[in-house]
Amino acid sequence: MKNLDKFDRRVEKTRNAIISAFKDMIIEKEFKQITIKELAERANINRKTFYLHYESMEEILFDLSIEISDLLFETLNKKGYFAPDSFDINILISTIEETINTNYELTKKLVSASSYRFFSRNIKDIVKDSFIRKIKSKVKVSEYNMNLIGDYIGSGIAKILKDWFENPGDMTASDIAVFASTLIYGGVRGVIDAGDKIEGSGK
Repeated sequence: MKNLDKFDRRVEKTRNAIISAFKDMIIEKEFKQITIKELAERANINRKTFYLHYESMEEILFDLSIEISDLLFETLNKKGYFAPDSFDINILISTIEETINTNYELTKKLVSASSYRFFSRNIKDIVKDSFIRKIKSKVKVSEYNMNLIGDYIGSGIAKILKDWFENPGDMTASDIAVFASTLIYGGVRGVIDAGDKIEGSGK
């Protein structure tokens, strides 16, 4: 068992070294420009060792997306974002801000570069899913239209955050939270007021 534990620790240490080197290289260049040879050199391993842990660069990118997603979900859950009776966009914005501040340059690249769209997609999915869970009992629309509304709001928030991160201007994270909340609640209010008028005819 002790030998197995040592082996597991070595595997974890090597994987962490690969991920750490990968994060550094993301800041410096586009994903397609990162080679396995260069990454292995950065992680102080050889190519053979790399292939013992990963089959491709895409697999590392997937691992990184899981790592960031898990961190976002864990932090949001601790802050009560997924509580059934609330939809507080301020919690989402502040959590993303914390994630950004943990490694500013890395997160900026993940948000801005098309190679790493998973980050914005994760934000969109979190907003959409939590919004639908919390609002569907309060709004009289079909499931189909509810999904459209969720997609619209999730994509909108993700785009606002992306644009703000690339060019924050004079707006703070709190300013963005207020701005996003106003857009969300204003749009939802319109849906509630419209009621059946926005439903399809079924023809």
